[in-house]
Amino acid sequence: MRMSGMRGGIPLTFERRRTSKDRLKIKWDFPASIESAPKGDGKTAAQARMYAVDLKEAFRRLSGDDQRPLLVVRECGRCKGTDDALLSRSLDNEKTLVMTRWFHCVKLMHHVVDDTHTYGKLFEGPRPPHLFLASADGSNMTPLPGNQSQSDLWKAMEKALQREYEGSSKHATKEIFKVLATYDHLDAMQDQLREQYDAELEKRGPKSPKLRRIDAKLKTLAKKREQAEDREAKLSDLLLKKTIAKATR
Repeated sequence: MRMSGMRGGIPLTFERRRTSKDRLKIKWDFPASIESAPKGDGKTAAQARMYAVDLKEAFRRLSGDDQRPLLVVRECGRCKGTDDALLSRSLDNEKTLVMTRWFHCVKLMHHVVDDTHTYGKLFEGPRPPHLFLASADGSNMTPLPGNQSQSDLWKAMEKALQREYEGSSKHATKEIFKVLATYDHLDAMQDQLREQYDAELEKRGPKSPKLRRIDAKLKTLAKKREQAEDREAKLSDLLLKKTIAKATR
């Protein structure tokens, strides 16, 4: 994942390292369809067929036990196998990717628009949305066309997160970027020290005093990584309002 920026008027480009790349992956859920039970006389059986459920049941199945707000993407023939309906091909998507951690991200295949598809009721009409945001129960649905501007997408996502969570996603997103920068630094330092360790081991053998010093530095980096992970976990825990309300009953 390549990032661009400016420093002292000079354009900069750098590559995210492995930990940040892992944190910036969307964790998609691919819900299974349901089919009618096959009927037959015991010798031959009719083929099972998919059938559409009503809206309430569709959202119940999509959400399951996950009460985070939904971010649902419908693939089409052109964007099949990609995240084009959500992510930009020309702009930096990191803010979008960070915010998806607070959504239950669901991806449905292109044939979801068929009348008999389990989740077909979600995409009825002549111009079904390519993606939508909604509360876990299907309320507060915000449809998006798939070619929406990045700013419009962020506004819709931030509005949904403000409605659903106690904490501020704007503040958390800003601080998580700092944690990602820390991960990049730690990964770079760790890789450098490991190269030094391997080179010293090959040159002077396992009894070299320098190996102990390098190992001590690697342990220090490991502690700093634990601190960064704790920071990220706290920032990510915005607390769902539904969970808070349920706990106070």
